[in-house]
Amino acid sequence: MVEILLVIAVLGAIGALSYNSSTGFRAASDASKLQSDVAAVNRAIDLYRASGGVIPPDATADVVLAKLKTRADSASAATTIGSTGSFLDVRTVAVWQSSPEATSSQLRAFWDASAMAFKTAASGSAGIKEFQINPELASAEVTTEPRPQNLKAATEAKWVWDYGTPTVATAVAGAMPKVGVVSAVLQVAASQLIDSWVVTDPNGTVNVSYIFREAGYNSRLGLFSLEDMGPDKYDLETNSGRTAFMKEAIRRVLDADKTGRGKVIIDASQSSVGFGKQYNFRPGDVVAAILIPNTSFENSLTQLNAGTTNSQTAPLLSFKTSSNNADDGSQIASLGNSAFAIEDIPGAASDTDFNDLIFQAFGLEQPEGTTTAEIDPLTYYVNQQYWDTPNPSIGISIKDALIQAGVIPPGS
Repeated sequence: MVEILLVIAVLGAIGALSYNSSTGFRAASDASKLQSDVAAVNRAIDLYRASGGVIPPDATADVVLAKLKTRADSASAATTIGSTGSFLDVRTVAVWQSSPEATSSQLRAFWDASAMAFKTAASGSAGIKEFQINPELASAEVTTEPRPQNLKAATEAKWVWDYGTPTVATAVAGAMPKVGVVSAVLQVAASQLIDSWVVTDPNGTVNVSYIFREAGYNSRLGLFSLEDMGPDKYDLETNSGRTAFMKEAIRRVLDADKTGRGKVIIDASQSSVGFGKQYNFRPGDVVAAILIPNTSFENSLTQLNAGTTNSQTAPLLSFKTSSNNADDGSQIASLGNSAFAIEDIPGAASDTDFNDLIFQAFGLEQPEGTTTAEIDPLTYYVNQQYWDTPNPSIGISIKDALIQAGVIPPGS
């Protein structure tokens, strides 16, 4: 009998230890999941606020979650830089602690209005013990709301000479997006109206093809980040400010400071029509284009430094300024299928052939609300000299080049 009682006691002790171990493991697992979920929700809050969303100072945790499930209304979406959709799955719900759970050391999440973030604690008043996905909410309608931003995507864009007499313009800013500062890094000044693209590939990969160029046109094209190029550094209302901006753009294209903020995309001395190459940018970065017509980037920078730049080699940047108004017409146009055409001469002197440089770039998208001019290549180029006759300097016609690039269908 004594031996039996000893065995029962030992088995009971082992069972109790196993139960405590299992319970402790479950509690640790729940705590780890809650901390992970809180971090994810806080990232969503940063992105929501950076995209124009507003969380009231007296908001409760449930109000915050509801805000993250909204999307921008049509008026805000038209000019918003960044995401206009929901930042949280509409099925997400918060599961709150019961009164007994609140008196335990169970980890719970709570909304900290002063920090504008969720935090966790092992004591205090009842909080959120976990975030769950409720399948029954799958059909819930997403509500819309206004998301005002001080700086918005341009509703008009131009490609103009960035050389000559001073012009009135405000400045540009942009940068690598980071959690919590997306609005600061995706800024493109509304009155600057600069053509820009967002690097959408999660790895920052951009595939570029050189489709066509005009006879004798010795072009170079580069893309550069708009990071830290705002009005605090470059006063674009002055010619000196604009010149300094161009110099920095070229330095970034040449990656002089080894930061990866720019790339030479097309170099006529090394590339030919049909050339294609893959480039790696910083994911989510906002980039603008700079074109050097008839010299290298290095020579262009040297000329800018010496003050000897002329109208044949001056860099082109995609600004719209007060001196280049709507009557001048756009100098960059979309052809569809991620292809773009550049016209190198602005205003009344332009022949508007848009064949000076045609390139294709996959992995870039224009922010919502921008309105780059659009051209239907099947109707726009048909009367041009090299539509179906090969350009002798490059050995291909516009039509065949566009067909090979997939911009227009075979047999066009």
